[in-house]
Amino acid sequence: MYLFIKQNFSNIFTVVGILITLYFGIFYIPAYVEESKNEKILRMNDSLIEQIQEIIYNDNEIDEEFIKTLIKGHEMKYNISYPFTAKELLTQAQERFMTNRFIKLETRLIIFENIKNLKKSFGSDMFYRLEQAKKESMIDSFIIILSIIVSILSGVFGIISVLFKAQRNKELEIDENISKKENEIKNSVLNSIDFERSIQSLLDDLSINYKKERTMDRGFDFEIESNKRHYFLEIKLYQTPISITVIERIIGMAHEKKGDLILITTSNLTKTAKNFIDKYNKIHDCKFYSIESSDLEEIKEKLKKIIR
Repeated sequence: MYLFIKQNFSNIFTVVGILITLYFGIFYIPAYVEESKNEKILRMNDSLIEQIQEIIYNDNEIDEEFIKTLIKGHEMKYNISYPFTAKELLTQAQERFMTNRFIKLETRLIIFENIKNLKKSFGSDMFYRLEQAKKESMIDSFIIILSIIVSILSGVFGIISVLFKAQRNKELEIDENISKKENEIKNSVLNSIDFERSIQSLLDDLSINYKKERTMDRGFDFEIESNKRHYFLEIKLYQTPISITVIERIIGMAHEKKGDLILITTSNLTKTAKNFIDKYNKIHDCKFYSIESSDLEEIKEKLKKIIR
């Protein structure tokens, strides 16, 4: 039994993941959607009541059209249908006034009667109620059905993945062995120390003012100053693609420094890592540059464009 679990652990884990996905899609997400909707309605309702109270308390004129416009604005703001009519909103405002002991009782009773008279001028709520119920039902049903469909499709694709995994494992094992051999050959030709020295020589050739910053594997490989601008250069001799985790680690190393970041790597960046860098550069004054090449002349030309 133990041997079976050990050999098929990945497949068992995948099946468990599929079951969890189905549970979240069919049971959890619909409940979460309902809970989230109720929280939005509660916040919207409190905001509307407060605004109505402020207007009425200060003796400003108000009518049904004004309240409906106010409700419509909140629906657009919170992106959800308000479940109460204008008359029901006023009723809630009445109740809120009566429980507010900071206002004199005589004043509260006057406001209560004013709201009561105002509600009498309002039209019928039946048509509005039916329209709102229909709209909410359609939106909720769409979200829930979409969630269930996505979950079922995820489950189907997961099962297909499990069925094909056994065949893929052998192919991956062969590819992994080949990759290891290639890495051993490449590392024997160009190790990280030699590559770093080559980059240092490039900096010398470009007459770039720098200092080696790294000590005991801390900090960046080089700190560069050019035209009153600082750059922090990191060198990665990788054979596998640079992941977003590596990019985040480099950015984290510079959290107390101010300057542009430059990554030179013999590998390439994953799509996720590139997207992360693009987003980073859009919101930060200090930029992140990446040079993906093992060709020293190409690296030299790209450095010249970055460091001016």
